[in-house]
Amino acid sequence: MNKWFLWRGRVFYFLLLTGTLTLIHGFMSGYERWVAPTPINDSAPTAFAAAPEIPPTSVIGNSNCRYGVAADPSQTPWISTVKAGWYINFGTGNSVIPGTEFVQFVTVHQNKNGSIYLPSFNITPALTEGQLGAVVDANRGNLWVVGNEIERVGQGDIFPDIYAIAYRDVYQFIKQRDPTAQVAIAALVQVTPSRLAYLDLVLQAYIRAFGHPMPVDVWTFHLYILPEVQTDGVTPNGIANVPLGVGVPPNPPFNNWRRESGGNAALCPLEEVYCFAEHTDMFTFRQQVTAMRQWLKARGYQNSPLLLTEFSVLYPYQVDPGGTCFIQDEYGNCFTPERVRTFMQETLAYLDGPDSINPNLGYAADGGRMVQQWLWYKMHAQGAGDVSNLLLENYATLPPGSITALSHLGQTHRTVVSAIPLQVNLHPYQLSFTPINSHTVDIHIQVINNGNAEVTGNFTVAAYSDPNHTQLIGTANLSNVAGCARNNTTATIRWSNLTTGSHPFYVKVDAQNQIPETNEMDNFANSFVLVNPRKVYLPLTSR
Repeated sequence: MNKWFLWRGRVFYFLLLTGTLTLIHGFMSGYERWVAPTPINDSAPTAFAAAPEIPPTSVIGNSNCRYGVAADPSQTPWISTVKAGWYINFGTGNSVIPGTEFVQFVTVHQNKNGSIYLPSFNITPALTEGQLGAVVDANRGNLWVVGNEIERVGQGDIFPDIYAIAYRDVYQFIKQRDPTAQVAIAALVQVTPSRLAYLDLVLQAYIRAFGHPMPVDVWTFHLYILPEVQTDGVTPNGIANVPLGVGVPPNPPFNNWRRESGGNAALCPLEEVYCFAEHTDMFTFRQQVTAMRQWLKARGYQNSPLLLTEFSVLYPYQVDPGGTCFIQDEYGNCFTPERVRTFMQETLAYLDGPDSINPNLGYAADGGRMVQQWLWYKMHAQGAGDVSNLLLENYATLPPGSITALSHLGQTHRTVVSAIPLQVNLHPYQLSFTPINSHTVDIHIQVINNGNAEVTGNFTVAAYSDPNHTQLIGTANLSNVAGCARNNTTATIRWSNLTTGSHPFYVKVDAQNQIPETNEMDNFANSFVLVNPRKVYLPLTSR
């Protein structure tokens, strides 16, 4: 038998046994509120009345919000051990690790009658008072991800038009109970033309059904470099497979799948080919991140947080009795623990480094950073992805939270994150105002923290009527602002006794220098308010 077909077949069989691919997881209206149309001027004034810096107390959280892990509930005692600041278990519940964020997952699936897809879906937990309602009420302000790898047969398994409706139902249910919650769209397996075409179909279906663009607080994606079709460029291969609804009538044909190499290394440089060797390729990794951000910008979602909710190495490292590894790439190389460790080090260095900052594509609130948070799959998996485990096989027999339970890769993750200082950086993101009466307004100052740790202490936000910060309008106190630029907190300051016309104002976040920050010069902004900006004269009709 041809070696390549034997090889590809063994990959398919391996992934089939483990539950397919990533199994990888069982797995404003008019006058009421007016926002200044001028961009925020964040330059510092030449002079201002600043209070002396107050020595910081305990004002910075103890975990890095950039780095996350996927973990089963039984593996949570070791999450802090690898220095993760957030985690998922592909379900709902409460965070059991102080200072560590738990991200909620709502499961959506399209109903089927055998192999026939029905125009209906189911949601878990159900959208009822006692199920999802109870979890939302108990976890206000959480992030909720709606679905997982929704485009893949055997995983999310839902067509784009059906997902659009399911997403809207979940979004509205959560937001009505908790307006402070954030709702995220599901991540797809990877970022390829076919996957982005699936997302386009979701957005189009949402507008057709509800008449307005899809509201998404947070975008998520997975990054696994996997072929979608066999060497013929058409037949789904059982690895990544092709997304549902793309290229299927009534949609136009789609023929830009990522195909297998057939074992021919000479094909690896081709854009339409995803070789096994590229599974750990940093050039392709960066390409997918850039493609995701380009897609978001083109569709009006650039100023949204983007979370990489899964990445690692899925192909296994197992040695056959003859001494050869179970799977080799096109160059005869195995997916050894050393190869996986290098991939982890390179991807983390990129995601948390200057190369991932692009002001033209990235999230402005996060300094142009392309990805706000990322998550390694997994603390411990059985089957696909087990070469990426952060815990040893016998972790359950070791003391909970013990460092001795970490694999060599888990120790690497711990070492990388431990070397990064925890920092905060507050800055005003958006200024707006609400008229109270003809001479009074409330100024609203949205504050974002794009550091890698939470602000746990109190700080002051001040508004002034002059650029030198000598004429104080008022102050407001804030605290507990999460990092990674994903949440904002609003300070409201009332400004009274105003005359008709335009009135500039100037703000400073952390006005008393209570919080040690990485950049003290981006705490300033200015805008203006309008008092009775126009009068409307109506004709008087007498009878």
